[in-house]
Amino acid sequence: MLSVSSTFAGEIPFFYAEGDSLSKTAILDSAVIIEADDSSDVKTNTAEVDTVKIKRHSPALAMWLSFAIPGGGQLYNRKYLKTLIIGGGEIAIIYSIAHYHHRHKEARRDEDSDASDFYKENRNRMSWWLAGIILYSMADAYVDGQLWDFELSRDLSLGFTPGTLFIKLKF
Repeated sequence: MLSVSSTFAGEIPFFYAEGDSLSKTAILDSAVIIEADDSSDVKTNTAEVDTVKIKRHSPALAMWLSFAIPGGGQLYNRKYLKTLIIGGGEIAIIYSIAHYHHRHKEARRDEDSDASDFYKENRNRMSWWLAGIILYSMADAYVDGQLWDFELSRDLSLGFTPGTLFIKLKF
């Protein structure tokens, strides 16, 4: 008898034969377990075994995309509203850095030291804000990438009736 348990919705990644028989218990992908009570119940012809590759979601790739492209990690994680907010914020700050830098060069050329210092300080402040938003974006993309396969049960609910607040959990 062959039994398969999987946390992937009906998908079985792959299994392999050891020698002429399938191993009694093979743990594949840390989520799929194939058990055979008797090796005679399992066909060992490797020509009949199909190989299926599962595309994995990489939290590290999400993090580095978020570093390289404004909102890239959030887009990879399919968090489209976060992509617009974080990507738009990064682009706006990059624009303000360029604007303050241009104004700083103009004020320095005109020998206006007060204006030059003002634009230089604002440019530097915006640079620090950009660094903070990029670090936040990278952390957010990494956490969302880690929680990619996490399924929240629909049996968790919070309700309110007049005079009562309740939380309903079903396991």
